[in-house]
Amino acid sequence: MKAIPLATKTPRQLIRKYLRKKAWNWFDWNQNIFLKPNDGISHLPLLGETHDEDVVQALVHLARFLPGTFLDIGANIGLVSVAMAGHVGKIICIEANPLVCNILKVNLALNCSDFAVHEYALGSTASTATLHVPRKNLGGAFLLDSNQYDLDQLARKDGYARYSSENYLSQEVTIRACDDALEAIKAGGHQSLLVKIDVEGLDQLVLQSALKVFPALFASAAIAVVFESHDRASAKWLREQTQQWGYEVYGLRVVHRPRIRQPVLRRLYKLVAGERDELEFTPLQELAPDSSVTNFACCPSRFLG
Repeated sequence: MKAIPLATKTPRQLIRKYLRKKAWNWFDWNQNIFLKPNDGISHLPLLGETHDEDVVQALVHLARFLPGTFLDIGANIGLVSVAMAGHVGKIICIEANPLVCNILKVNLALNCSDFAVHEYALGSTASTATLHVPRKNLGGAFLLDSNQYDLDQLARKDGYARYSSENYLSQEVTIRACDDALEAIKAGGHQSLLVKIDVEGLDQLVLQSALKVFPALFASAAIAVVFESHDRASAKWLREQTQQWGYEVYGLRVVHRPRIRQPVLRRLYKLVAGERDELEFTPLQELAPDSSVTNFACCPSRFLG
């Protein structure tokens, strides 16, 4: 018998291996989704928490009024769409990144009964372009065409000091004209529409198309939009355009109660009394000028009345 030597494990590696095995039994693994542990959006779900909790909880609240169709523009691997299963009748996803589309389909198939996936990017005209995919965050992929942010802004969003091609994967993707894509979705006939937009700098383009294609839904308060906007320009523009229908734009923020600034005291209090979370919908004009709020909801003000 011949034994082949394998790599020697250090004491530190053995301790980590032991702790990983023990931790496996501590967590609730009822999640029916595929995750990539070292990817930016997978950290919280792996700990049993919710990625983009403010977005998910805002959508769940709005689905009480708009339970028809959920349109997920920039769906990534489907974490938000999966969370909406059971709250809406149908789920439609648009995702440009070919590296995640198969994972998206699997996650939807495991959790949703009625869904569709469209594998293309949205743009001003039909064409092809290069999609830049952060190596540490597959969901942060962006197009430069028609993007309202510059390269360094996009890089900072992904946790880099400045843009470098070494930090990104390049994928050639098909772009479909945004108006045409939304018109095709409109043709499906939806009594109500709940829309999530996370398109890394193309939110203004998509919002303009949504207003152009779905004016009847806005006029009848049968649509609401939850979207990401890092510079708030899109949020301000959308508020001006939708006020005529009784809509308001709100900044989204999850607040942990009680608010105790001293970290040690906060942890001690939580161990004794627990923690209460609240989702704040703050009207855009009342938001502080800081950049901590980047997710927004545009909906009829009576939905929060």
